[in-house]
Amino acid sequence: MAPSWLLWPYVEADGQTHMALDTELLARHLAGELPPVVRFYRWQPAAISVGYHQKDDFTIGEPLGLEVVRRPTGGRAVLHQGDLTYMVVCSGLQGTVEHTYHQLSTFLIKGMAHLGVPIEFGTQGRGYIGKTSCFGTATRGDLVWHGQKLIGSAQLRRGRGILQHGSILLNPDRSLMKQVFGTVDPVIGLHEIQAVPIEIICEALITSLEECFEVSVSPR
Repeated sequence: MAPSWLLWPYVEADGQTHMALDTELLARHLAGELPPVVRFYRWQPAAISVGYHQKDDFTIGEPLGLEVVRRPTGGRAVLHQGDLTYMVVCSGLQGTVEHTYHQLSTFLIKGMAHLGVPIEFGTQGRGYIGKTSCFGTATRGDLVWHGQKLIGSAQLRRGRGILQHGSILLNPDRSLMKQVFGTVDPVIGLHEIQAVPIEIICEALITSLEECFEVSVSPR
């Protein structure tokens, strides 16, 4: 019998709620209360999530009506408007952070291929350290479509456990992006390539996760 993973219910909520739940799911998995978990969600209201160690000031978010939330994961800031977030909590993966990024990202690549959208890993640009935005450049852990960043991910390791989540761009607001970051990042939204309903995106990614990790994913 294939190992079981848990599919947490899809929800739209504020950033504080999402980050608290992600952290709780990792803790419960490490305590043996939950198997590996995958979930998909959207942010209401729109928000800026800031990497755990990031020092940049995003007070500009408040007058723009954007909640500013600190993630438990690293990386750069993400504007959560017109995107779909995925989250995976699991344990037992071996290797460096980059290696585990690649392991976990295989289901994203395969899932997008199911949707007819071929993506691949980016190559880290020399200017990444100076960027405030996660989507300002594509690292070797990020996923691009014809050189344009489509999915940006971040990771937290705690003991043997891993929490990885990422933003799948659907229809980015480039005007708002420029107001927040001062520039328009080289990105593409999935709905700009192909208009796929969120339910179909989630189904494709769940199927590919089952195929890639040889597991069975069941709803909570």
